[in-house]
Amino acid sequence: MPMIVTIDNLKPGMILARPLMGSGAQVLLSAGAVLDDKTIRKLARRGIEACFIALDGEHISADVSAPLPESLERMRDKMRGILDAVASNRSIRRTAIQEIQELIQEIIDDVCSDPNAVLCGIGTIAEHDHYTLEHSVGVMVAALVLAKRAGERELLRLETPGYRNLGMGALFHDIGKMMLPLDVLNKRTPLDPREWEMVRRHPLEGLRIVRQFDIISPMSRAVVLNHHQHWDGKGYGGYEGRRILGKRIPVLVRIVSIADSYDAMVSNRPYREAYLPAEAVRIVRDGAGSMFDPELAALIGDVAVSYPSGSILALGNGLLVAVIEEDRTMKDKPVCLVLASFVESGSEMPGRAVDLRKSQETICFGVTSIVNLKARMEQLLREKTPCPFLDAIRKESGGSLPPLYAVSNWDVLLQKTFPPEFRSLLTLHNPM
Repeated sequence: MPMIVTIDNLKPGMILARPLMGSGAQVLLSAGAVLDDKTIRKLARRGIEACFIALDGEHISADVSAPLPESLERMRDKMRGILDAVASNRSIRRTAIQEIQELIQEIIDDVCSDPNAVLCGIGTIAEHDHYTLEHSVGVMVAALVLAKRAGERELLRLETPGYRNLGMGALFHDIGKMMLPLDVLNKRTPLDPREWEMVRRHPLEGLRIVRQFDIISPMSRAVVLNHHQHWDGKGYGGYEGRRILGKRIPVLVRIVSIADSYDAMVSNRPYREAYLPAEAVRIVRDGAGSMFDPELAALIGDVAVSYPSGSILALGNGLLVAVIEEDRTMKDKPVCLVLASFVESGSEMPGRAVDLRKSQETICFGVTSIVNLKARMEQLLREKTPCPFLDAIRKESGGSLPPLYAVSNWDVLLQKTFPPEFRSLLTLHNPM
């Protein structure tokens, strides 16, 4: 079983047990790579927090993460050129749109043959100037997979042209945002009325761009114009702000609306960190019947891995764990490694595995990385949200909190991560 080691505790000679993925889902280092001082410094500059490190004698499999489909990589390159042209007020070559259309057909073929492999190739990044690119590709793949699942459940029937229209509409749905000032899209605080009105115009701006090309079908243009229309009629977009609702919204628009919201939530944004897929799925489902088509919203879990490898989860018994193995058949039951514990039981000591498929333990909340843990706990405390994990570490024993048993190389990081309310009371112990 691999060990999770924080960046400050990486040493030359350590061997990666899992591929190290960077922003945009590219592989930074393959499994089996031997670390040296120069590589460790580069990882630190990239903001990498921790790596899976192989223990002595451990078998290393390089095939831990699905490779990025070539069609998606080429799609990114083509879309990057188109978005740069729009942002620079340059004309878009018709041949570029034709090449995009051909690539969409390849991706449709990939989705139909193995949707899970394509989904594994989708990553998101925090930098604003790349966000629209990654979001566009992510929404396209999520929309195609969602449409495939809906077809399997006989909720809709799409032929090849319908999938192409869906892919084109999803890919270009936010192209109108390229006309907005960066300071508006990058703003960390709430938009003022003038800024919000600018954002609300991006579907119409997008339509003005895509309708220059007759090879982009009317239905794909409808997706661009109407993807913020809500099931209950309270959205925005449309010609002159005209709203449509319910099944009057074209089904391809309804699919992209769900995919758009889901992908936005699992992406880092200037004003918030990314949600875990499990949380985004819950929010989409909560919006069924108001924002989203209720039948389609029910399928969103089919396009998500609830707790991706590397996620940090807080369990109801006071364990803090990191996901080391996902199960696509039991998405809410990953295999985890204990990072820290308030439980003095040998079977739950730090460094041990916890297979939630064989456990009745509940996941109270999760975060995409350890640095987000403090903000999430402070939010729960501020909102007084019931949380068994916080209750477990709040229980006083002799006037102080129970000792926190932590993997040694996580001690300092955890001290920084816990909110002050707890940090001043914590006594860290290394049981290893």
